[in-house]
Parts: sequence; C-alpha cells; structure tokens
Amino acid sequence: MKHYMLSLSLHGIIWSGYSIVNMLSTKDEMQYKMILLGIFVYFAYSLSFKILKRRKTAVITTFSTFLLYMLGKFLFDLALYRV
Repeated sequence: MKHYMLSLSLHGIIWSGYSIVNMLSTKDEMQYKMILLGIFVYFAYSLSFKILKRRKTAVITTFSTFLLYMLGKFLFDLALYRV
C-alpha cells in the first residue's frame, strides 16, 4: 500500500511539472504539446512500473491520475474563464 501511495504522490509531482512546462510553452504548436504530453505519460508510467513492479497496476495508476489531472484542469479552466 505504501508503494501505491508513493506512486500516486510522484504522479502528482509529475503532472504539476507538466502543468508548469505547458504554461511556459505558450508559443509552441499543438503537435509539440502532444509530444510533450506523451513524454510525460511515458515517464509517469515507467516510474510507476519501477515502483509497483506490475504492468497492469502501473497502467491503471497512470491512466487514472492522467484522467484526474485532465478533469481538474478542465474544471479549473471552466471556472477561471467563465464569463
């Protein structure tokens, strides 16, 4: 259980880092942002696999934290830019 919590904590740090990098790269084209997202997803997966030692659990953890991050970003943007 503590390995799973460590993995979730590190995923939070990874997605926070992605938010900062994405915020700083405002002039980049969409394809470069998608490549950057792919790199961060792969990094999150490989780190999770290294800690948890199970592929299925690493994929589920990475996918769920990614969806949680995207949902939070969507709701934050919706609340921030609402007219």
